[in-house]
Amino acid sequence: MRIPKRRKGRSPDEDALRGAFRTFFSNAQWVGDGSQVPVEVDGETFVFNVELNVDAYSGAFVGADISPVEDSAAVIATFHNSVEDAGTYPMAILFDNKPSNHTHEVDVALDGTLRIRSTSYRAQNRAHVEGGFGLLKPTLEGLTLESGSPETLAASYLHNLVTAAARAVNQRPRRDRGGKSRLDLLLAVATTSRLERLFWLTAIADVVNTQANDDRHRLFRLCARRIAATYALSPRDRTASIRFLAAKIIELN
Repeated sequence: MRIPKRRKGRSPDEDALRGAFRTFFSNAQWVGDGSQVPVEVDGETFVFNVELNVDAYSGAFVGADISPVEDSAAVIATFHNSVEDAGTYPMAILFDNKPSNHTHEVDVALDGTLRIRSTSYRAQNRAHVEGGFGLLKPTLEGLTLESGSPETLAASYLHNLVTAAARAVNQRPRRDRGGKSRLDLLLAVATTSRLERLFWLTAIADVVNTQANDDRHRLFRLCARRIAATYALSPRDRTASIRFLAAKIIELN
């Protein structure tokens, strides 16, 4: 019997703790955290801290701030932005135990909002904001800017906005498709296509291997030409398919 290893800090009974984070109503509790996000400009990569506050009840992003580093100033700016957007102060806000989250300046900015420390080594305490970054980072991954001219910068900026919006839409669950997102449905079709391709390539190799040596060379070249002309596949997939077939055919070299 195989017993999976448990990561450090994990409870021996995760199922028993599901739903242990009690929520009451919107803006009762916020959860805040920061994460590093790289941005490429003209081939040079810059890394910024994205500070994010998430409402624990609704899961809504209530505020964010971009800063060079994760510090008290970023925490305060994000809190002010969140209050402005939400139109109210929360009753409490939960932070992890980084020193920058627990300074006198942060206490003053919270203005009576109860600050809660998360439990050490339990990312589940901050599941709302960790999940928020899990949704946000794939949307922002790989975005680049080119600043050559005002027109180039404007086009690059628009391209990034469209890319981020498309990724957000693609990852949004659809009620009419059983909770699956557009990306889930797309990857399911792509996976099915790859499995079908693997099946047929293996079947072709099995048939070719029943032939004489000279016929194997001729049939492989014929198959390779047909695969190379199958433009429904990407060039990478066509090359991979030909190599897979070559590896499967006995005594081809």
